[in-house]
Amino acid sequence: MSLSLLRARSFLGAGLRTIQPSVTSGARSFRAEAEIAKAGPMSPDMSEEVVWEDSVSCRTAYLNRPQALNALSSGMCSRIKELFETWDQKEHIKAIMLKGVGKAFCAGGDVQSVVLSARSGGDKKKEALDFFREEYDMNFKISLLQKPLISFLDGYTMGGGLGVCIYGRFRVATENTVAAMPECSIGLFPDIGAMHWLSKMPSNLGVMLALTGYRLKGRDVAASGIATHFVTSAAVTAVERRLQAVAPQSTIEEDHTVICEAIREFQPDPYDDEERTAMPEDSVFRFLPHVERIFGAPTVEEILRALDDEISTSSASEPEVVKFLEGLKESMLAACPLMLKVTLRRLQTTGSMRLSDVLQQDFAMVQHSLNDPNFFEGVRARLIDKDGAPKWAPMSVEEVTPAMVDAFFQPAPETLPLTKELLKYEEEVLSWRRSRALERVKAEAAQESHARRKALMSAEEEENTYDHTQEDQDQQQAPSHRSKL
Repeated sequence: MSLSLLRARSFLGAGLRTIQPSVTSGARSFRAEAEIAKAGPMSPDMSEEVVWEDSVSCRTAYLNRPQALNALSSGMCSRIKELFETWDQKEHIKAIMLKGVGKAFCAGGDVQSVVLSARSGGDKKKEALDFFREEYDMNFKISLLQKPLISFLDGYTMGGGLGVCIYGRFRVATENTVAAMPECSIGLFPDIGAMHWLSKMPSNLGVMLALTGYRLKGRDVAASGIATHFVTSAAVTAVERRLQAVAPQSTIEEDHTVICEAIREFQPDPYDDEERTAMPEDSVFRFLPHVERIFGAPTVEEILRALDDEISTSSASEPEVVKFLEGLKESMLAACPLMLKVTLRRLQTTGSMRLSDVLQQDFAMVQHSLNDPNFFEGVRARLIDKDGAPKWAPMSVEEVTPAMVDAFFQPAPETLPLTKELLKYEEEVLSWRRSRALERVKAEAAQESHARRKALMSAEEEENTYDHTQEDQDQQQAPSHRSKL
């Protein structure tokens, strides 16, 4: 895709100016900038669930439900899309930042309200499905943003909270970041398109995160690739100011390298792969060989048996390994057995699916979940009554039949309304990103080749210098040798 074409298009709505039909999301039109302008000038209002502030070349949005750990509502998803669309079309805006108010970035979707609505039936059940429609639509459209999105994950970042940031260009973790996909513990599956990236994580780390809801913390979030950078919480304000200063220099042609380098200025030293001096004792990366072996098993039952085997063989010599593995086993045994099997099949079958296809499958499956008793039971036990004792149906993985799993992969009454225009644009963006990635690989290879040639030339020069020096010494010593002869 040409850069001129990419500049000409916003990621949404009427902003797709080279495509005539306007982009809609179901019955809800995705409002273009002109329609927003009709509603009057936008201004920060701290009573709203999403507020924002501006600088010369940046806009910063804040998730503003601190009492609910910034859990996403349908209205928040819609507002985020609206703001991001507007800013993406503004030529003078070079970057978008996203933060959470309070101690959380975003603790996920407001599933408590969702399941209560679903249980009420009628129009309320429709509202529950509308939430997922808005959320997945937001996830997809964020992935097509032309402007760089920089999210500061300074606190809890779970489930839907990852969905609102992970498809942006930059995700900045701090020592306060706690990232997880805990859906299996509430009778759901990891949604928000998460299978798209969980299935690609190395060493079966994504499988482990999906099945256990394990909480990555601090530097581990960046080391896993969920975050792109790590800075201290105290440095976040300084990073923002630096980004505001350099953003005018950022262009899509240079892939926003200016912004990337600006964040790196504040990064502490990364983990030392050999000494591991900076790696916390409970870092998941200390146990990665165990994770790779265990979660490479093809079934949930075999994963649980592999956990038992590793625990028994490690018990005497590695107590820290046992503690880690027992925690994973406990989490899996507490999770919904049916959702564990559904999730593992999703991970094994997602493969090279596009994000749009993964989200379409999420939307179909979540309709089955809204009719399944496990979703309500999990939310009841974890979030409403908080008794921590869900009564799953069935109660064990051994009782889960293939037919029960198959039911979640059947077509659903409604589909996620992603238009042909958006899907075509997704392909163009993917093609452009592939070409940019290839260019970077070629550039890095050229740099490495140049460095090797330079090192070889230096070695040859050093060898020549040594040879000349040795020759001079030999010539100086030659007369004495001849005199002895």
